[in-house]
Amino acid sequence: MTSIEINPSRYGTRGEVVAVEYGMIVWTGPIEAIAEAGSFDALFCHNDDEERLKRLARAAGFDVSTS
Repeated sequence: MTSIEINPSRYGTRGEVVAVEYGMIVWTGPIEAIAEAGSFDALFCHNDDEERLKRLARAAGFDVSTS
């Protein structure tokens, strides 16, 4: 199981997620399309989307931690 970190912020855009790998942005888009992100080790989202993103990530087989 791949481990990822979810980083919520009130400055994020609701409904959008940013995927980062080794400190570089590798994908950005709607939460529903996270499967298109490919390889990443951290996700950034709006505070209001954190729980939804955790559920989607866990359902996709990721081990999720939060900052």
